[in-house]
Amino acid sequence: MTTICLNLVASNLSAATIPFDPSQGLVVVEATIDGRLKGRFGIDTGADYFYLDKEYAKENGLKIIPGLKTRGATGVEGSDAPSVLSITSLRIGDEEVKNISARAIDLSKFISDPRASLPDGFIGGDVLREFYVTIDYPNSSLTLTKSKPDFLRGKRYSKTGFRLYKDHIIVDAKIGDHSTMPMLFDYCASVTVLSQKKAEAYGLPTDRTSVYRIDIAVDTELASEDVVAVTRDLTQLSKSMPRVDIGGIIGASFLRTHKITIDYATKTIYVHDQL
Repeated sequence: MTTICLNLVASNLSAATIPFDPSQGLVVVEATIDGRLKGRFGIDTGADYFYLDKEYAKENGLKIIPGLKTRGATGVEGSDAPSVLSITSLRIGDEEVKNISARAIDLSKFISDPRASLPDGFIGGDVLREFYVTIDYPNSSLTLTKSKPDFLRGKRYSKTGFRLYKDHIIVDAKIGDHSTMPMLFDYCASVTVLSQKKAEAYGLPTDRTSVYRIDIAVDTELASEDVVAVTRDLTQLSKSMPRVDIGGIIGASFLRTHKITIDYATKTIYVHDQL
């Protein structure tokens, strides 16, 4: 079962830097499909493939490949059976990825808030792992580069390793003074989420939005921050990840104050020092 976590030295001359609108807590950028179709797509570090909304795919005449079976897609708030799409390329800024796997899903099943403005789709690990992915929330910009970033020549960063479960980025984190637990690191979550199961175990509120101290392991120290978090029933998400005792999701309420680079090749997250 595929999981989509929606809640709501050569040079960097080749890097593609793209602005995004952070107003809804998501990193949504413009991109072009097959050299002709433009759309607004969220960067989703909790998805495996490039997912398009079924309505967008239909309106733009994208071809569904009949007869191909694919895993179901599951999120915090819903699920759907994807259809496989015939797409040859995706261009984001100056970078183009070819031979990608694309799926069509009904995005409205994953986001229950009627006020949310749905993007046309979400760009997942199938595309993102081709790059060093730098998301600079304070300056609302996304940078993709296939070469080693220049900042690694200096020391103005901290780093931490992560694990991949399917294409989900998992980091070790703490809520307040409680024990370390695995949490999804998800740029497609508009807020940080604590599982109801963990909240009950720790005697924390389960019926409202709260402010918690979130600590993420960085080197031998911890990057700590007080963030707004909501408590959610993550049973459906947990079932799609049976070998991981997920404690929650680190989303935009934590990420929005940081500039972070994700290196899929070495499974490393770099947190840039703030100037």
